[in-house]
Amino acid sequence: MFEKRQFGDLARHWGIGAEVGPRFVSAAILIAATLALPSVLAYGQTPYQAARGNITFALTGDSIISRPLSAYVEPEFLAMVEAIRGADLAFTNLEIALQTVDKLTPMVSDRESYMFAHPSIAGELAWAGFDAVSRANNHALDYGWDGMRATSRALDDAGVAYAGVGENLALADEAGYVQTGNGRVALISTASSFDTFHPARPQRPDIRATPGLNPIRYHRTTTLAAAEFEALKKIAQGLGRNVEDAAERFDFAGETFARGDETGVSTKADPVDLQRILASVDAAKRQSDWVIVATHTHESAASRELPADFLVEYARAAIDAGADVFVGTGPHILRGIEIYKGRPIFYSLGNFFFENETVRYRPSAEYRGVDLPADSRTVDYYDDRQRTQGGYFTLDAWFWETVVAMPRFEAGALEEIRLLPVTLGYDTPRARRGRPMLAGSELGRKIIDDLARLSAPYGTEIRFEDGVGVVRTTPDAP
Repeated sequence: MFEKRQFGDLARHWGIGAEVGPRFVSAAILIAATLALPSVLAYGQTPYQAARGNITFALTGDSIISRPLSAYVEPEFLAMVEAIRGADLAFTNLEIALQTVDKLTPMVSDRESYMFAHPSIAGELAWAGFDAVSRANNHALDYGWDGMRATSRALDDAGVAYAGVGENLALADEAGYVQTGNGRVALISTASSFDTFHPARPQRPDIRATPGLNPIRYHRTTTLAAAEFEALKKIAQGLGRNVEDAAERFDFAGETFARGDETGVSTKADPVDLQRILASVDAAKRQSDWVIVATHTHESAASRELPADFLVEYARAAIDAGADVFVGTGPHILRGIEIYKGRPIFYSLGNFFFENETVRYRPSAEYRGVDLPADSRTVDYYDDRQRTQGGYFTLDAWFWETVVAMPRFEAGALEEIRLLPVTLGYDTPRARRGRPMLAGSELGRKIIDDLARLSAPYGTEIRFEDGVGVVRTTPDAP
């Protein structure tokens, strides 16, 4: 089935005015196909387009959307939307529940930040050209299973595919699919950052499973120098732990500690989760032409800019299993790009829509510890949060700078990645801040230069050309 934007492109190609409906465009296509039939048969060619041909993706980061998209008319915004619409498949990570306020019931959570928007936002995403969204993230169950299900219904109604949540683990682990003119695309969505009640559980014959998200858990090991290791071992023994025979490692206070030459922290993906997800990648590969694996991962290594060890392990394993693209979100900033075995790994695409300051209502849990009257309004809460929580992202420009990543494949091989620099309006008022649009030349160069610095350790070279970043995987022509 053709999408609306494809009808428009075909109409322009055939010289048909915008007022002419899809039925006439379909007729024109049929006539063209009929005229071409003799030549196709003469050469013995199959009428099916070759799988693993040419395809372009538009990939973006975290989307917290609280305002309509289609109302805006700035050229920089509309140009960005046209670029997204022009891709064969456009993706974002949806970090909100889509539900009407009368149905909202917040889940009890240790994390006091709840996101929702009206279900009409699903249609706005479709208007902007988005075909698929990842759902496995720490906001997937802000409003419980009802909110999760309402979001699924809204996306289904809008024709936007999704993955990462489900009524049981098998469904949360399953890929979502999008049919494009250049092949069938599978999306697998996972998360490592979530509350304990978020993961979906396996189904049993005798009792219903727990709905939730698709988890990729990890194990953390703290390495201590010999003296520190022995000192902590004595503390553990003093508290009744049986660790006297632990020569190289022991578990204590929910952590694993190991003896080493120097102090440090490392992480490894949980082997059970990893093998389950890799099996899903393999299955999706057999059911599609292209596979995208997405993860929502807040965790970092030594600094926020660096991905955790387990994320690097996971991303490369996903490519080894058959993924064509790996997309990370979660830390709210850009991280480096790696080209691994000819496939792109985006360790984080940062924020894309970051309208967390105009979510209309907040549950009472968010007001705990806030020195405000009981009848205070949501805007009072935002003002107080701005004063007391270090600006809540607004003091640091890097949270408000991102890219639309557009990898292009030709004959199944990655040809180049175009990186459109985008600003979220760091220095604009609250009512405007958080909406993306193409950055000007000066800020655009700064964004691409920052991303080039972050990507250099992976051997990835990014050039700033004609206002965009470019990664080429083939040598320049002489």
